[in-house]
Formats: sequence, structure tokens, C-alpha cells
Amino acid sequence: LIDEYCAKNKIKKRFCHVAEADLKLYDNRYKTIKNIAEGWGDYIYKAEDLINLKGGNFIKIRNRVNHFKKSFPTYVYEDLNDNNILKAIKFMDKYSKQVVKDSKIFNEDVLKTYEVLENFDKYRLDGGCILVDGNVVGFEIGETINNVLYIHIEKADRDYGGSYQVSYNEYIKHRANLDMFVNREDSSGDVGLSVSKERMNPYCIVEK
Repeated sequence: LIDEYCAKNKIKKRFCHVAEADLKLYDNRYKTIKNIAEGWGDYIYKAEDLINLKGGNFIKIRNRVNHFKKSFPTYVYEDLNDNNILKAIKFMDKYSKQVVKDSKIFNEDVLKTYEVLENFDKYRLDGGCILVDGNVVGFEIGETINNVLYIHIEKADRDYGGSYQVSYNEYIKHRANLDMFVNREDSSGDVGLSVSKERMNPYCIVEK
């Protein structure tokens, strides 16, 4: 269908972004010219690493988690559901004002996050959130496919030091087994996000 459409409209075919393992499907059909999409590789982690945070490679993350737990000892983790989804949306109202970037991709990400939260039942994803004094300070949205937990959306309040680390740590604890992998997806070309994900010691990066 794509071939027919492009031929009819005289459009040059470009596929973006293709996982390296799928390239043979394109090589078999087309004469391909391939370019690595810098900054768009998926970061893959061992679930065991992100659950236990053991060893010297995770000392900074452990410190952030411990700082949060010490500062907010009454925090609770809850699965995202009808009882707290409005709190997550209220959190996004603060987040969208707190975090401002001159990036079309970032702004689109914020809009899509609202869309997913407002239609959470339709997307049939799962999620978890961290609450302090009844208010959401971080949440994760993802899904499990085979032995991989995909984290599609991750947001946290920077006013609560360590909220990002606690948010994904708790979510993975509740959603993954030790023998699974976690795909925290790409950094959308954001250098700061790439550095952050690399510091978490990925098992590998799946290029596109």
C-alpha cells in the first residue's frame, strides 16, 4: 500500500525509524541507503539492575532514591487508575509550566501525555504514580510485551529531589520480574536526556 501510494503521488520513500533487526525486511524489497538516527536509539536495561540498584555503577541513583525516601517518608506508590488519574493530569498542569523547552518534539510530547491521561482506558496501557501528601509528584506509563517492560511516558516533579528515580524504580518493581528487560525508549535527540539514560548503565542501545 505504501509503494502504491508513493508511486501514485511521486513521493520518495523514507522509513523512520527502523530497528536494526528489521532492516533485512527493507533490504529484501528495496535498494536501501541507511543512516543511523543519532540520539534515537532505544535504551535497554536489565530489570534486575533497575530494581535492586546494586553496585558502584548505581551509587548516584541509590543516593537520589534514599534522599527522596528520607525527605518524604510518607510517600506512597499507586497504580494509575480512575481514582488518581485526575491527580496525574493536575500534576501535568504544573509540569507543563515548570519545564519549558524550545523544542517542537518536547511540546508535542506534553500534548500527547495529556491525550493518553485523558483517554487512559482507551489506550489499555498500565501505569504507576508516586504521591506525597496525596499529590502526584511523578508517574510512569507503559506496557509489557513478552519479557520486556516498555516505559512510554515518564514525568516527575523536579521540586522533589529523587522523584524521577523513585518513580521508575517503584514502577519497575511492581511491573517487572528480575529476569525481564526494561526498554526506556529513546531520548528524542535530547542531549540531556541521553546523558541521564546513559548514567543508568544500559545493557545495550538498540539503534534505529
